[in-house]
Amino acid sequence: MKGNIQEFLKECGFAPTHEDRMAVMRAFEREADAAIAGAPSSLRMIDSCLSFSSVVPATSAPVVVVDAGGTNLRVAAVRFTADGPVFSHLRRSRMPGADGVVSADSFHAAIAAEVDAVRALEPEVAGIGYCFSYECRSLPDGDAELVAWSKQVSAPEVLGQRVGAELVRRLAGGPLPVVVLNDTVATLLAGLSCQGKECPGQIGFILGTGTNVACVEKGTIRNAESGECDKMARSPCDLAYDATLPDTGAAPFEKMVSGAYLGGVGRELLKAAAHAGLIDGAGLDGVSLSTLDLDAFGTGDVSSTHPLVAALAPKDMPVARELVRAVFLRAVSLTAAHLAAFVRRSAEAGRSPVRITADGSTYWKTRAVDFDGLVRKEIAELVPDVPFEIVRIDEAPMVGAAVAAMRSNS
Repeated sequence: MKGNIQEFLKECGFAPTHEDRMAVMRAFEREADAAIAGAPSSLRMIDSCLSFSSVVPATSAPVVVVDAGGTNLRVAAVRFTADGPVFSHLRRSRMPGADGVVSADSFHAAIAAEVDAVRALEPEVAGIGYCFSYECRSLPDGDAELVAWSKQVSAPEVLGQRVGAELVRRLAGGPLPVVVLNDTVATLLAGLSCQGKECPGQIGFILGTGTNVACVEKGTIRNAESGECDKMARSPCDLAYDATLPDTGAAPFEKMVSGAYLGGVGRELLKAAAHAGLIDGAGLDGVSLSTLDLDAFGTGDVSSTHPLVAALAPKDMPVARELVRAVFLRAVSLTAAHLAAFVRRSAEAGRSPVRITADGSTYWKTRAVDFDGLVRKEIAELVPDVPFEIVRIDEAPMVGAAVAAMRSNS
């Protein structure tokens, strides 16, 4: 049976080899090169308009950070000490527009009110770092124009507006300098706050609901939008699940590795295994699986109410668990190849060793496999001559936004 499972996984594209990982790494490199050259590419390599410096300015004045995410808005004051970043007066609220359509004025005013509340408690703040996790066009003055909404936020009047300027215009306490940046760019900048050895190479990486990388190209920080890469082979299971989604064809790489999708991909793999006779899949009809469901099943830490425990016969559990783990192991291999491409680009540009600041629950909280440990191992196999480290920084996007705000005022 073991041999049958491995042969099945290989045929389905869920048992990648070292050569497969090398091919994915090189595909990312080619796509990044094409995007930088202005040629057709599935990567974006968006210029953040932020120059790269490995130094965090020494300042005693705090800054306000704004983290505008999917459903939640967080605002806090941040200062840097010898022991690292210190947060104070953290405020959480619903993202304006997350619960229905709001006007541009209501949207910006709601965020300004949160900034004013923090500023009232920290009157000496020197500026604002605005982590705005939506598609924007970065501007040379540090602001950004909103290009498109996502994550079900509804504030159509904000499209095309300079989100930093509109926020500042509504501050009751008067204007402050503002820098607007993407969450992956902010995660890269958070790496500069690490204590210890200096790393000339810096990469920001997110693997949670979605995935993305930010890197340094010719002294400028760029947002790769790497989840959009379409140059790797997708399995029939990937294609079958993608066909059920409203954005079929979009973000193909992201759908192979990230938390919004692995549950659905896993269900398709189990259905394919049932079709191949490896398990009895009669109970899978109508079963819906989240990535959390899949991860829990892969650990074996499940109750009788788990969707797969209810759907599968006890005799099929060991095989099903191995198949589920294969979904995460393939995500590990693809993630390692993804990161190795940008580690190698950094080293070839003379920026080595490389620090990867990683953020996101899929990367750090998956339990079915040792995600972080296996990614490190496979990157080392792909780029054996490049020293690198992967670090975890609490609240990395907010820390990076604070670094950006301090740099703009230094």
